[in-house]
Parts: sequence; structure tokens; C-alpha cells
Amino acid sequence: MAGISNGIALHGSGLIPFAATFLTFSDYMKNSIRLSALSHVGVLYVFTHDSIGLGEDRPTHQPVEQLAGLRAIPRMFVFRPADETEIAEAYKAAIANRTVPSAMALSRQKVVANLEGSSASDVARGGYVISDNSGDGVPEIILIGTGLFDVQPREYKVSELPPRAKKRVSVEAGSPIGWREYVGEEGIVHGVDDFGCSGASLDT
Repeated sequence: MAGISNGIALHGSGLIPFAATFLTFSDYMKNSIRLSALSHVGVLYVFTHDSIGLGEDRPTHQPVEQLAGLRAIPRMFVFRPADETEIAEAYKAAIANRTVPSAMALSRQKVVANLEGSSASDVARGGYVISDNSGDGVPEIILIGTGLFDVQPREYKVSELPPRAKKRVSVEAGSPIGWREYVGEEGIVHGVDDFGCSGASLDT
């Protein structure tokens, strides 16, 4: 299906093609996804079941390294929205960028709707401050979630991650690879560095 999506996009029919599956199975689509990026086509890839919190589906269905692999593809947008506001805005950003493919990593677990502090206008920037009680603009600790951030201007990156704020913690249900760049040498990276287990989830 992913290969067909590339063909539809390259044909220029005006349609916006998409392909969808569990995030862990994005590995089977890797060549087609890479071809989307090489060909500058805006195929939308929708990946559900984005974490190891799928015990009943067993480790074969639980992604660990897939997000890191998708983020490593040049010319690819990777979104992992936190609530319904961010999902809607991520779709808008993907549709607006027709020369690059986009991947949406969506949770199967329950999430808090309308996360307090989430900003529709900033989702396309891939990273923004949800809560800041530092007062002077230099927080004592920065907690970093997941998003699309690297394409932003340096000035914006510095405003969101002030260099003087050395205490940083990243949290993501996925491989810890890649996060050291954002938390720095003094920061802490929380991720998943092993396969999940079998068993029923507590939050289904």
C-alpha cells in the first residue's frame, strides 16, 4: 500500500495519499517511506499502537526502535501528538507540506483530551513550552517530551531550551537514542531500551 501511495502522489492527481498500520510494522514499509522522502512527495503515514503498552499484543507488536529510525530519514516529518488538539494541528502541518512525507505516531492508550497548555499554533514548530514557572526565563529543570524540532531556527531552539538550563529530562516511550543531543551531558534520558512483555494493559 505504501508503494501505491507514492505512485498516487507522483501522478499529481490532487489526492493526498496515506498508508496506515501499527508503528512496529513501519519497518516493513521502510523502503517505500524512504522513497517518499527521496521523491519529495507528501505521503501521510499514520502509525497507531505507538508504545510497548500493548501487552496483550505481545512484543512482536510493540515498537521500541521504530521512531528513532523514522526520525533518521532525511526530509521526513515525524509527529507524536499528545492530545486531540495536537493531532488536528499535526495533520494540518502535514497537509501544508506537500514536498515531504509525514509520519503520525498515535497512541492506543487513553490520553488526556486538550492537554493543559497545548497550543494549536505551535504544534507545527515541533516543540514548545507547555508550562513555565521559572519567572526569569531560565528554568531550574526542563522536562522534554517528543516532537518535531530540528528544522526550527536556532533562535527558537535557544528560546525553548535555554543553554543555561542544564538540568533536563527527556521522557519518551521508545528508544532513548537521539535524546542526549537535547538534554545535554548533565541531563537524564528516560526511554525504552528493551522489548516489552506479554500481558494485559492496565489502561485499556
